[in-house]
Amino acid sequence: MPLAHAVALLPSRRLQEVWRLVREPVADERELAEVRGALIDCGAATACEREAESLLRRAWEELESALPGSSRTRVLREMAWQTVRGDRIA
Repeated sequence: MPLAHAVALLPSRRLQEVWRLVREPVADERELAEVRGALIDCGAATACEREAESLLRRAWEELESALPGSSRTRVLREMAWQTVRGDRIA
């Protein structure tokens, strides 16, 4: 979760501002862009991508031996990776 990673990555003052914006009941596009920018700039989004890839890699290693070595298994693996990477699958 980007906000969880941001806790360790953002300076305290900036983190407080991001949390204030996130807690707003209705945020406008400028505020949403500010939060997105802060999460990207501090590396929180990248940390989430790496975490998701690591989780998928470990899960697939455990699951792979229980699945048949078929084209459907390869498609399932590719769909999982595309989902984690945010690639379009359809």
